[in-house]
Amino acid sequence: MRRSLTRHIQTYMLLLMAITSGLSQSGEQLLAQDSTPPVASEKTEASTVSFQSQGNHLQLMQLLQSIDPYLPSGDIEGKAVLSGSTTMVLLGQTWAQRFKLFHPKVEFARGIDGSDAALESLAKDPNVIAGISRNVTEDEIAALKAANCKDPVVIVVALDAMAVYVNAENPLRSLTPEQLQGVFGADAKGQPKIATWGQLGVQGDLANAKIRIHHRSEISGTRNFIQQSLLGGQPLSEPAETHKSNHDICQSIAKDPAGISLCGFGDRVDNTRTVALEIRGQVVDATDTNFLAGQYPMVRPLSLVFDRAQLSQDGGLRASIIKYILSRDGQREAILTGFFPLNPDFIRQELVQLTGTQTH
Repeated sequence: MRRSLTRHIQTYMLLLMAITSGLSQSGEQLLAQDSTPPVASEKTEASTVSFQSQGNHLQLMQLLQSIDPYLPSGDIEGKAVLSGSTTMVLLGQTWAQRFKLFHPKVEFARGIDGSDAALESLAKDPNVIAGISRNVTEDEIAALKAANCKDPVVIVVALDAMAVYVNAENPLRSLTPEQLQGVFGADAKGQPKIATWGQLGVQGDLANAKIRIHHRSEISGTRNFIQQSLLGGQPLSEPAETHKSNHDICQSIAKDPAGISLCGFGDRVDNTRTVALEIRGQVVDATDTNFLAGQYPMVRPLSLVFDRAQLSQDGGLRASIIKYILSRDGQREAILTGFFPLNPDFIRQELVQLTGTQTH
């Protein structure tokens, strides 16, 4: 299901100010970073005001001009197996369909689901391209090298913002980083550190109610991201319910007054709402502007992992797929599918991993 296009059209200009260099920050850094937004130039500020006031497709296309177009090189053919993150399934299918318009002889096949499972699949079969919706660790890279993927490379292809969701009837307005970690983290005995809504200051009928956590399934990169980036690798509290998608989570929270989750920023449904974060004494709402300015700090990279050694053996297939995804057309599809694209400078850095030389 596609998320709101209007939301992304109205705030895309701010994306060019977003900082993508901190993708591997720890959970403490993510939650305790300085909430002061980056300083924009007069030109950027003026463009932002103009863009937000008009908010039309023409403006969006003008801004996408700053990202290089995809220029097909040669007649590409072959078969690509895409495995991994369920969060990225629709985006991957969209990219595959669009890529085939340029290269109709290319076939795409869907492999195993789940970020962890995709990395295991890549370790066995270097022909796999793994979609990962979390950070890839050094240990995982080492494990790939020790198996059949001799030269693994991680290419960030889009960004996914996340937010804390509760039922619309829940009076909770904000959470500190410590409270958030207490809700989602378990103690040495496996029990939640914060178990009831009253422990978060909620009064009334909900005060004595047990906090019901809604998570993605264990194969999901979303769950791993929460554990590694928010909890620093500490155990997760046991969920009340698990779900196949972020949208399913929000639909369940809409029916669960005691429910809470950390999931996709654009997945809100009726009868749910996001919760602000209280960072260094400042309450920061979950809004597009605050995310793009780096103030609401829940962001994860969406990446593709593959064996760079295959680049010299696949007739340009992998390199062309990555170049397409990081092109103007590919990043536009990321917007339409509900994610945030990368800024042009970061895209050029990622392309260096393919070509070995700086592109312009």
